[in-house]
Amino acid sequence: MKPVHLNHQKIKKAAMALTFILGLFLPMVTLPAPSFTQSVLTEVSLEASTATIPAFELITRVEADYLRLEDLARIPGLTLTTHPSRDLKTLKIGTQQFFIMPSTDGRLNVLDATGRETWHSAFRENGADYVERDFLVTIGQSALLEKPANGTPEHEHSAATANSEPELAAPLLASAENSLPMVPSANTPAENEGQAAITTNAAEAVTAPADIPVLCYHHLLLEAEMSPLQKINAAIVSVEKFERDMAYLKSKGVTTLTMAQLQAHLKGTWTAPENSVVITFDDGYQSVYRYAYPILKKYGFTASMFVVTGTVEAAPVAWDPSQTVKISWAEMNKAKNVFEYHPHSHALHGLSSSGVPLALALDEISLKADLQMATGLLTDKGFNKTRVYAHPYGVHDARADQVLNGFGYVMAFALGDAPASASDVPFALKRYGVFPYTGTGSFDRMLER
Repeated sequence: MKPVHLNHQKIKKAAMALTFILGLFLPMVTLPAPSFTQSVLTEVSLEASTATIPAFELITRVEADYLRLEDLARIPGLTLTTHPSRDLKTLKIGTQQFFIMPSTDGRLNVLDATGRETWHSAFRENGADYVERDFLVTIGQSALLEKPANGTPEHEHSAATANSEPELAAPLLASAENSLPMVPSANTPAENEGQAAITTNAAEAVTAPADIPVLCYHHLLLEAEMSPLQKINAAIVSVEKFERDMAYLKSKGVTTLTMAQLQAHLKGTWTAPENSVVITFDDGYQSVYRYAYPILKKYGFTASMFVVTGTVEAAPVAWDPSQTVKISWAEMNKAKNVFEYHPHSHALHGLSSSGVPLALALDEISLKADLQMATGLLTDKGFNKTRVYAHPYGVHDARADQVLNGFGYVMAFALGDAPASASDVPFALKRYGVFPYTGTGSFDRMLER
């Protein structure tokens, strides 16, 4: 069986152009991702008899040998189920559980029980799904690797495949580039001291975790400070409106969550209170320290700031409302009783000479170097203990996600006028943008659970 291959370079270029246009000028529109805790599933196979050892047909590609996913259902004790209305399959064996689903960029992903991508490559062809042969090791079936597929001697199988010219396959999920050292992962479960205790017993999660609205602000200015152009800039919210927003949320009994709490809630190891939200600020403007910090403190709220670490000032800069002044390390430290800080890249918040977001235009080595710098700077200052990232312009691809995974990141935010959901891929969580025209009715809809 020969796989049919698409021109991935052309597909990638077209996808990059479309993602850029949508990410900059329109809210990201995505289909609802499947719920991993959905209980109503349709069985596509039953447990196989233990009388015989299953044999599998191997599909050889340049990077690995692959097994047909449906064939794994022959393994005793393994079940493979498919969601009745979504493109999602669930594989269970013993205490292990995996989800197989396509991503928005066309890749087929193998996710673990928490919804995180694994390092196993997979692909779809002619309606069938295939997973790399070494997946058998992960599910404790390595003994099956000793038996060549279909009883064919290994040397005969190799000879047969050697007679046909191999074709390039889709890019691997995991890169072989490991020249850059990884910053050690932080194990601290809470970003701030005094944070509510998080229960780690996953058995307590009996239903799908409720979606959590994540609000995204950028820049704040007093109405009297705004120039005519600033007044029509959707990224600038007046201080007066921000005060009204926080007062309204307080009147609704809102609880603000830290990133560690959000992660625990979405994983199902802790349940957030009713009317919980996460408040975030992108880009790291000094105006957030100057105006949002005292207002948040007044209402007893916490928030997260995603900073472009390469633009953080070494020392506080004189306030100038006509300029987009960035926050300093000293100011960040002063506000850490309200804010936690995470990277919005080190120097990727920009466009290439051809107008493509740098996160898509640069190679994987550059992405690693940038994240290493951002992570190191924040870690040295005692920040980013729960490793969370915000994609510049909300765009990302498989390379960026794997780099984040390699540095121990557990969540990342893209775009999308929707709440963060346990059914989302953790490196593509959604946020609600808050703009000058966002009113109380919008907040009411965000708080619906």
